Amino acid sequence: MTEAPLVPGWPLAHREWQGGRRYQEDDSGALEVEAVEPGDPPALLMVLADGMGGEAGGAIASDTVVRTFIRQFESSTGSIGTRLRECLAQATASLAEQEQNDPRLAGMGSTVVAALYDGRRLSWLSVGDSPMWLFADGRLERLNEDHSMMPVLESLVRDGEMTREEALGDRRRNMLRSAVTGVPASLVDRAERSCRLRPGDYLLIASDGLETLSEEEIEACLVRAGGGAENAASALLATVERVAGPNQDNVTFLLLSGDSAAGDRAAHRTDPVGAAGEPEAAARSGRRLASFAAVLMVGLLAGIAAGTLDADWLAPSNPGDRQVAECESRFPRTA
Repeated sequence: MTEAPLVPGWPLAHREWQGGRRYQEDDSGALEVEAVEPGDPPALLMVLADGMGGEAGGAIASDTVVRTFIRQFESSTGSIGTRLRECLAQATASLAEQEQNDPRLAGMGSTVVAALYDGRRLSWLSVGDSPMWLFADGRLERLNEDHSMMPVLESLVRDGEMTREEALGDRRRNMLRSAVTGVPASLVDRAERSCRLRPGDYLLIASDGLETLSEEEIEACLVRAGGGAENAASALLATVERVAGPNQDNVTFLLLSGDSAAGDRAAHRTDPVGAAGEPEAAARSGRRLASFAAVLMVGLLAGIAAGTLDADWLAPSNPGDRQVAECESRFPRTA
């Protein structure tokens, strides 16, 4: 099955399946955002929610969360983190208002994953257990926190207080420690990292129904797909449908591929001009910068030799991927 792109120009595929449930409680949406901050390239906002509260409440909660995040992000200003927190606050207020107006909706809630990708950076906010994975260099990596009880049980396994078999069989493993409801969420994951999807890479955001497949099975599907969002999305859904049991949960996911010029176009708006065909002014600027760097390095090395500078000063203060993660004190971790 091939579906029209959610956002023209972005290689984004969308799939949803009701599974063995009588109703669908998942929802998702996407929006292209122009210049989140001055000088930024266009970005893609992806939002997915998995509702709780039964046939009416769960569907209303997930729809409310997705629509609120998209509407609020588009109309708000400020940094990405500020805007995402405003989205969460507004979604919480909207659910509280609906519960007050209709007592039948009391207790409804939803997970949420809201991710913004601009071709060079990935920023997100998530609440609940809906996973977000990065598939790069043939490997699958979960990016966001899991706010179910499973990480707590895994910690008990590591501490020797229960066996892995006991943890996998524990009926609490899928219970949520945090969700978007009519009151502020107790756990919120807000983070960002440098990220540039390359051909063959994917960003995958899903409801937990996709976790009918193990991470190894998801990884294998993406490897076999050989590139392209639609091919990979169809392969994932077909695999879930093949192995699903009679009580299969709803499955919804958004899959962004690196096999298109959309993300590259966004990134190139802020990347330095390449050497091939670059304007002479840019070339002169690059040569001046290289000359300055050479002079600076000679001075530093001379200072080290003379004993006036510590060689440790040259060490990078933050090596690696320069991932930035926020752990707000107002969202204490609870078991």
